[in-house]
Amino acid sequence: FHGYQPFPKSEMICSNIDELILLSKKSYSNFRDNLNVISSKVSILNNGVDSLKFNALGNEEKKLLKEKLNLSKDTIYFSWCSQDRKKKGLEMILHAWEKLVKITTHKIALLVIGTDKSIELDCVKVLGKIPNNKLNQYLQVSDFYLFSTLCQEGFGLSLVEALKCGNYCIASNMGAVSEVLADGKYGRLIDFPNSSESWINVILESLDEYVNNDLKNPYFKNIPKDLFDIVYWNNGLNKIIKEAKDSFNQRYYI
Repeated sequence: FHGYQPFPKSEMICSNIDELILLSKKSYSNFRDNLNVISSKVSILNNGVDSLKFNALGNEEKKLLKEKLNLSKDTIYFSWCSQDRKKKGLEMILHAWEKLVKITTHKIALLVIGTDKSIELDCVKVLGKIPNNKLNQYLQVSDFYLFSTLCQEGFGLSLVEALKCGNYCIASNMGAVSEVLADGKYGRLIDFPNSSESWINVILESLDEYVNNDLKNPYFKNIPKDLFDIVYWNNGLNKIIKEAKDSFNQRYYI
Protein backbone atom coordinates (compact mmCIF):
# COMPACT_ATOMS: atom_id res chain seq x y z
CA PHE A 1 0.00 0.00 0.00
CA HIS A 2 1.70 3.20 -1.21
CA GLY A 3 -0.45 5.63 0.73
CA TYR A 4 -0.27 6.64 4.34
CA GLN A 5 -3.71 6.76 5.95
CA PRO A 6 -5.79 3.56 6.07
CA PHE A 7 -7.82 3.08 2.91
CA PRO A 8 -11.63 2.76 2.89
CA LYS A 9 -12.92 -0.49 4.41
CA SER A 10 -9.41 -1.20 5.70
CA GLU A 11 -10.43 -3.65 8.41
CA MET A 12 -12.50 -5.73 5.99
CA ILE A 13 -9.67 -5.82 3.45
CA CYS A 14 -6.97 -6.57 6.05
CA SER A 15 -9.02 -9.47 7.37
CA ASN A 16 -9.00 -11.08 3.91
CA ILE A 17 -5.35 -10.74 2.94
CA ASP A 18 -2.30 -12.61 4.19
CA GLU A 19 0.22 -9.81 4.14
CA LEU A 20 0.24 -6.02 3.91
CA ILE A 21 3.39 -4.26 2.67
CA LEU A 22 3.78 -0.63 3.74
CA LEU A 23 6.35 2.02 2.81
CA SER A 24 7.19 3.21 6.30
CA LYS A 25 7.02 2.54 10.02
CA LYS A 26 4.92 5.69 10.37
CA SER A 27 2.36 4.28 7.96
CA TYR A 28 2.13 1.13 10.07
CA SER A 29 1.67 3.23 13.22
CA ASN A 30 -1.14 5.08 11.45
CA PHE A 31 -2.86 1.80 10.52
CA ARG A 32 -2.37 0.46 14.04
CA ASP A 33 -3.80 3.57 15.68
CA ASN A 34 -6.82 3.89 13.39
CA LEU A 35 -7.99 0.28 13.02
CA ASN A 36 -9.42 -1.97 15.67
CA VAL A 37 -7.99 -5.09 14.06
CA ILE A 38 -5.05 -5.79 11.73
CA SER A 39 -5.09 -9.56 11.38
CA SER A 40 -2.72 -9.79 8.40
CA LYS A 41 1.06 -9.97 8.56
CA VAL A 42 2.69 -6.58 7.98
CA SER A 43 6.02 -5.94 6.25
CA ILE A 44 7.68 -2.55 5.83
CA LEU A 45 9.68 -1.81 2.69
CA ASN A 46 10.90 1.72 1.98
CA ASN A 47 10.95 3.06 -1.58
CA GLY A 48 14.26 2.64 -3.40
CA VAL A 49 16.01 4.59 -6.16
CA ASP A 50 19.02 3.99 -8.38
CA SER A 51 22.02 5.37 -6.46
CA LEU A 52 24.20 5.18 -9.59
CA LYS A 53 21.85 7.64 -11.31
CA PHE A 54 20.68 9.82 -8.44
CA ASN A 55 23.91 10.94 -6.82
CA ALA A 56 25.70 14.14 -5.89
CA LEU A 57 28.19 15.73 -8.30
CA GLY A 58 31.46 17.44 -7.49
CA ASN A 59 31.72 21.22 -7.91
CA GLU A 60 33.31 21.11 -11.37
CA GLU A 61 30.88 18.49 -12.67
CA LYS A 62 28.00 20.57 -11.36
CA LYS A 63 29.27 23.70 -13.13
CA LEU A 64 29.64 21.85 -16.42
CA LEU A 65 26.15 20.38 -16.15
CA LYS A 66 24.69 23.81 -15.40
CA GLU A 67 26.34 25.11 -18.58
CA LYS A 68 24.92 22.18 -20.56
CA LEU A 69 21.41 22.90 -19.26
CA ASN A 70 21.76 26.65 -19.91
CA LEU A 71 21.63 27.53 -16.24
CA SER A 72 23.60 30.29 -14.53
CA LYS A 73 26.75 29.21 -12.71
CA ASP A 74 26.43 31.84 -9.98
CA THR A 75 22.77 31.26 -9.08
CA ILE A 76 21.53 29.18 -6.15
CA TYR A 77 18.85 26.90 -7.57
CA PHE A 78 15.80 25.55 -5.80
CA SER A 79 13.78 22.72 -7.37
CA TRP A 80 10.16 21.71 -6.93
CA CYS A 81 8.96 18.54 -8.64
CA SER A 82 5.54 16.89 -8.56
CA GLN A 83 2.24 16.55 -10.32
CA ASP A 84 0.53 19.91 -10.18
CA ARG A 85 -2.26 19.04 -7.77
CA LYS A 86 -3.33 21.44 -5.06
CA LYS A 87 -2.37 19.00 -2.31
CA LYS A 88 1.24 19.04 -3.52
CA GLY A 89 1.66 22.64 -2.38
CA LEU A 90 3.04 24.44 -5.45
CA GLU A 91 0.65 27.34 -4.87
CA MET A 92 2.00 27.70 -1.33
CA ILE A 93 5.59 27.73 -2.58
CA LEU A 94 4.87 30.33 -5.28
CA HIS A 95 3.13 32.56 -2.77
CA ALA A 96 6.19 32.35 -0.52
CA TRP A 97 8.58 32.78 -3.45
CA GLU A 98 6.96 36.02 -4.58
CA LYS A 99 7.82 37.58 -1.21
CA LEU A 100 11.11 35.77 -0.79
CA VAL A 101 12.83 37.15 -3.91
CA LYS A 102 12.08 40.68 -2.74
CA ILE A 103 13.80 40.32 0.62
CA THR A 104 16.73 37.95 0.10
CA THR A 105 20.14 39.31 -0.81
CA HIS A 106 21.15 36.03 -2.50
CA LYS A 107 20.82 35.33 -6.21
CA ILE A 108 18.26 32.54 -6.36
CA ALA A 109 15.96 30.85 -8.87
CA LEU A 110 13.23 28.23 -8.69
CA LEU A 111 13.01 25.35 -11.17
CA VAL A 112 9.45 24.01 -11.40
CA ILE A 113 9.24 20.47 -12.76
CA GLY A 114 6.07 18.50 -13.51
CA THR A 115 3.74 21.18 -14.89
CA ASP A 116 3.45 23.24 -18.07
CA LYS A 117 1.39 26.00 -16.47
CA SER A 118 2.44 29.57 -17.06
CA ILE A 119 4.03 31.13 -13.97
CA GLU A 120 4.82 34.81 -14.25
CA LEU A 121 7.03 35.37 -11.24
CA ASP A 122 10.57 36.68 -10.99
CA CYS A 123 13.31 34.07 -10.78
CA VAL A 124 11.02 31.14 -11.67
CA LYS A 125 11.75 28.80 -14.58
CA VAL A 126 9.06 26.29 -15.60
CA LEU A 127 10.69 23.17 -17.06
CA GLY A 128 7.52 21.20 -17.74
CA LYS A 129 7.37 17.43 -17.55
CA ILE A 130 10.93 16.10 -17.57
CA PRO A 131 11.43 12.44 -18.61
CA ASN A 132 12.61 10.33 -15.69
CA ASN A 133 15.84 9.46 -17.47
CA LYS A 134 16.78 13.18 -17.44
CA LEU A 135 15.30 14.20 -14.10
CA ASN A 136 18.47 13.41 -12.17
CA GLN A 137 20.39 16.10 -14.09
CA TYR A 138 18.12 18.87 -12.82
CA LEU A 139 18.28 17.58 -9.28
CA GLN A 140 22.07 17.33 -9.52
CA VAL A 141 22.41 21.02 -10.49
CA SER A 142 19.99 22.12 -7.78
CA ASP A 143 21.15 23.33 -4.40
CA PHE A 144 17.83 23.05 -2.56
CA TYR A 145 14.77 20.87 -2.95
CA LEU A 146 11.33 21.97 -1.75
CA PHE A 147 8.90 19.16 -0.91
CA SER A 148 5.75 21.09 -0.08
CA THR A 149 3.15 18.35 0.25
CA LEU A 150 -0.03 19.33 2.08
CA CYS A 151 -1.28 15.76 2.41
CA GLN A 152 -0.20 12.75 4.47
CA GLU A 153 2.55 11.31 2.27
CA GLY A 154 3.24 7.59 2.15
CA PHE A 155 6.96 8.23 1.64
CA GLY A 156 7.99 10.77 -1.02
CA LEU A 157 10.00 9.25 -3.87
CA SER A 158 11.09 12.57 -5.43
CA LEU A 159 12.30 13.68 -2.00
CA VAL A 160 14.53 10.60 -1.82
CA GLU A 161 15.88 11.31 -5.33
CA ALA A 162 16.71 14.91 -4.42
CA LEU A 163 18.24 13.84 -1.12
CA LYS A 164 20.60 11.42 -2.86
CA CYS A 165 21.57 14.12 -5.40
CA GLY A 166 22.94 16.20 -2.54
CA ASN A 167 20.13 18.75 -2.29
CA TYR A 168 19.50 20.65 0.92
CA CYS A 169 15.96 19.37 1.40
CA ILE A 170 13.20 21.43 3.02
CA ALA A 171 9.98 19.46 3.43
CA SER A 172 6.55 19.49 4.99
CA ASN A 173 6.35 17.44 8.16
CA MET A 174 3.42 15.37 6.85
CA GLY A 175 2.89 11.62 6.92
CA ALA A 176 6.12 9.65 6.55
CA VAL A 177 8.20 12.58 5.29
CA SER A 178 9.95 12.87 8.65
CA GLU A 179 11.00 9.22 8.33
CA VAL A 180 12.66 9.97 4.96
CA LEU A 181 14.57 12.86 6.53
CA ALA A 182 15.37 10.89 9.70
CA ASP A 183 13.45 13.35 11.88
CA GLY A 184 15.61 16.25 10.71
CA LYS A 185 19.00 14.52 10.50
CA TYR A 186 18.98 14.66 6.67
CA GLY A 187 17.15 17.97 6.10
CA ARG A 188 14.73 20.59 7.40
CA LEU A 189 11.13 19.77 8.36
CA ILE A 190 8.38 22.39 8.39
CA ASP A 191 5.75 21.74 11.05
CA PHE A 192 3.32 24.37 9.68
CA PRO A 193 3.51 23.84 5.90
CA ASN A 194 0.16 25.54 5.24
CA SER A 195 1.74 28.88 6.10
CA SER A 196 3.78 30.67 3.44
CA GLU A 197 5.55 32.56 6.23
CA SER A 198 6.88 29.25 7.56
CA TRP A 199 8.43 28.51 4.17
CA ILE A 200 9.89 32.01 3.88
CA ASN A 201 11.48 31.92 7.33
CA VAL A 202 12.97 28.43 6.94
CA ILE A 203 14.24 29.12 3.42
CA LEU A 204 15.92 32.36 4.53
CA GLU A 205 17.58 30.59 7.48
CA SER A 206 18.66 27.69 5.28
CA LEU A 207 20.04 30.00 2.59
CA ASP A 208 22.23 31.82 5.09
CA GLU A 209 23.43 28.50 6.51
CA TYR A 210 24.21 27.18 3.02
CA VAL A 211 26.12 30.30 1.93
CA ASN A 212 28.06 30.49 5.21
CA ASN A 213 29.03 26.84 4.69
CA ASP A 214 30.72 27.61 1.33
CA LEU A 215 27.69 26.50 -0.67
CA LYS A 216 27.75 23.03 0.85
CA ASN A 217 24.75 21.14 2.20
CA PRO A 218 25.49 20.73 5.94
CA TYR A 219 23.20 17.68 6.12
CA PHE A 220 24.82 15.74 3.29
CA LYS A 221 27.60 14.35 5.49
CA ASN A 222 24.93 12.50 7.50
CA ILE A 223 23.46 10.68 4.49
CA PRO A 224 24.75 7.15 3.69
CA LYS A 225 25.48 6.62 -0.02
CA ASP A 226 23.35 3.48 -0.11
CA LEU A 227 20.39 5.09 1.67
CA PHE A 228 17.06 3.95 0.14
CA ASP A 229 18.91 2.14 -2.64
CA ILE A 230 16.95 0.20 -5.29
CA VAL A 231 19.15 -2.87 -4.68
CA TYR A 232 17.96 -3.06 -1.08
CA TRP A 233 14.37 -2.59 -2.28
CA ASN A 234 14.73 -5.45 -4.79
CA ASN A 235 16.31 -7.73 -2.20
CA GLY A 236 13.69 -6.77 0.36
CA LEU A 237 10.78 -7.51 -1.95
CA ASN A 238 12.30 -10.79 -3.10
CA LYS A 239 12.73 -11.81 0.54
CA ILE A 240 9.09 -10.98 1.33
CA ILE A 241 7.89 -12.97 -1.69
CA LYS A 242 10.09 -15.98 -0.87
CA GLU A 243 8.95 -16.05 2.75
CA ALA A 244 5.32 -15.83 1.64
CA LYS A 245 5.76 -18.71 -0.81
CA ASP A 246 7.57 -20.84 1.75
CA SER A 247 4.86 -20.20 4.32
CA PHE A 248 2.14 -21.08 1.80
CA ASN A 249 3.87 -24.30 0.78
CA GLN A 250 4.33 -25.37 4.39
CA ARG A 251 0.66 -24.82 5.15
CA TYR A 252 -0.83 -26.48 2.09
CA TYR A 253 1.67 -28.88 0.55
CA ILE A 254 3.86 -30.26 3.32
